[in-house]
Amino acid sequence: PLPECWTKGRGRTQYLIFQVNAAFVARYKSGAISKIEDALSIMKQNREGLACIFSPHETLDEGNDIGEDVRNMWEGFIEKVSKDPDVIYDGNHMANEYAVYADAYYGSTGLLAHRCAEAGVPVMIMNAECLG
Repeated sequence: PLPECWTKGRGRTQYLIFQVNAAFVARYKSGAISKIEDALSIMKQNREGLACIFSPHETLDEGNDIGEDVRNMWEGFIEKVSKDPDVIYDGNHMANEYAVYADAYYGSTGLLAHRCAEAGVPVMIMNAECLG
C-alpha cells in the first residue's frame, strides 16, 4: 500500500505519480515549468477522484546545470507546489519505492516510468510542446 502520509484523509481515490527529471527541465527550461504547472492545474481541476503525487527526480536536487535563471524559477515553483494542499509533494522521493501501488504514471521517461510499466501501471509520457 501507499504511505499513510499520502493517503490520510483522502478516502479511496486514484493515485497518479507525476515525475519530471533534470533532462526535461534542462531541455525545455521555462517551458518545462509552464508545462508542469499546466498539467498540475488540470489534475487539480479533477481532484475529486484523483490525487497527484508530484515527485521531482533526485537529479533536480543535485544542482544540475539547468541554468541559474531556470534554477531560480524551479526553486520558486517547488516552494509553491510543496505547500499546495491539492498536491502530494514527494520531496523524499518515496515514489520510487511505491510506484507499483500507483494507479497511473505521468511525466518524463526514465526508470520510474519503466518500473511502472513493468508493474502494469498505465504510463503517460509528458510532451512539453503540447500546452493545454
